Amino acid sequence: MKKIIITLSIIAVLVAGGIIGVKIYKNHRKNSNPVKCMPVSMLNTGYWGGENETMSGSITATGDQKIYAEMSSVISDIYVSEGDTVKVGDPILKFDMTQKELEIETMRTQLEVYRSDVKLSERQLEKLKQIVPIEDKPTTTEATTEITTEGTSETSTENTTEDATPTDPGTEGSTDDSTEDTTENTTEIDPDWIMYPDGTWGPPDAFDDDNLDDPDDPNEEQEYTREDLAKAIREKENLIVSQRIKAEMYELDLAKAEKALDNAEIKAKINGIVKKIDTSGENIGMGNPIITISAESGYQTIVSVNEWKLSSMNIGDAVMIYSYENGMSYTGKVAEVSNTPTDDYYNYSGNTASYYPVTIVVDEPCEGLNEYMYVEVSMDMSGNNWPGGMSDDIYLQLSYLRQEHGNYYVLKNENGRLKKQYVKTGKIVYGSVIEIKSGIEMNDYICFPYGKDVAEGKKCINTESYEDVYGY
Repeated sequence: MKKIIITLSIIAVLVAGGIIGVKIYKNHRKNSNPVKCMPVSMLNTGYWGGENETMSGSITATGDQKIYAEMSSVISDIYVSEGDTVKVGDPILKFDMTQKELEIETMRTQLEVYRSDVKLSERQLEKLKQIVPIEDKPTTTEATTEITTEGTSETSTENTTEDATPTDPGTEGSTDDSTEDTTENTTEIDPDWIMYPDGTWGPPDAFDDDNLDDPDDPNEEQEYTREDLAKAIREKENLIVSQRIKAEMYELDLAKAEKALDNAEIKAKINGIVKKIDTSGENIGMGNPIITISAESGYQTIVSVNEWKLSSMNIGDAVMIYSYENGMSYTGKVAEVSNTPTDDYYNYSGNTASYYPVTIVVDEPCEGLNEYMYVEVSMDMSGNNWPGGMSDDIYLQLSYLRQEHGNYYVLKNENGRLKKQYVKTGKIVYGSVIEIKSGIEMNDYICFPYGKDVAEGKKCINTESYEDVYGY
């Protein structure tokens, strides 16, 4: 009996020791290697809403910006001095665009000429389509006309021979009298009527010059066979197509020239320091830059944008940048929109639009980014660019949330310990970002909720360094 009691006592001691040991171990695990939490404000990706355009590119280091001028260029203002620090979008200098504006007025006049050519050809085409081919003209009246003409001629000849003499006043000046009578009769109807260019009479404001035959129209009063008429119609239709294309292309050229007027003011494309300013004629003549801005640091990416979207982009517009490699989001600004289309972009959509390179500079800080990282760039094309580029709502990567019984929660720092905080969620955008409607605030700190040591009650500390959390 004593042996049994001793054995049970030993087992109880061992079990109690094991339980205590496990508790001590768990408590040690909870208090060692604290989990690092970051503020929601830094993890918030924001949402751009509106009409988004998504592009992709590769991260590269920012290079120097060099500004050039032509010998004919006239500089009206320089806003910086050597040694000044500038940010993307800061004004650097301004060119006088008076000569460019005169050239654009000439282009606008030429465009109207091209449009008039199209309208003229369209009127000529309509006239061609109304012409009756020779083969389709009625021929049954020819015999009747011939007989009637012969009979009339004989009778007229006889009557004239019998009743008139060379000096008979009935045969002299008959045309003049007829004209005079017509004029008198017309003015008697309405003295304000005028004679139109086509010989008819009517009120001064009732004549439509669009109905006048084109004096240069080679088809006027010309007869065609069926084959020749079909050929003439095809040729005119082809001419109209080419004229329309010519007018449309010229309209695009005009739009680009008008947009170039917006480039009268040159802005900084990078964050850096103005190193050199030299606007002398000798320096410009040698092809050297008139202003050089040296990059302090930072990254940029170049994306390709559809030509029809370029009008919605302006220097300094905010964009969102998402890195596929580290899963982090950044903000950036449009630094440069090229005037020359790229040859390197492959268009998978099948449309015939050209694509233009657009340089995006990443805002500082840009921790976690490295050269050659592949990124996705999103921009609102609806013109609703929010101050700062994004909405004020909270949008988190889905990886920062966990689910329990169909409800989302985050692990939040509550007095130095991780605590489950259930949140109310909204829409999911980009396939990887979810809207947080309530449950946490921008100043709360949360952690990445996955890992061996990550659990509710675990000791945690706050940090605002991406390196502390991600290790780079």
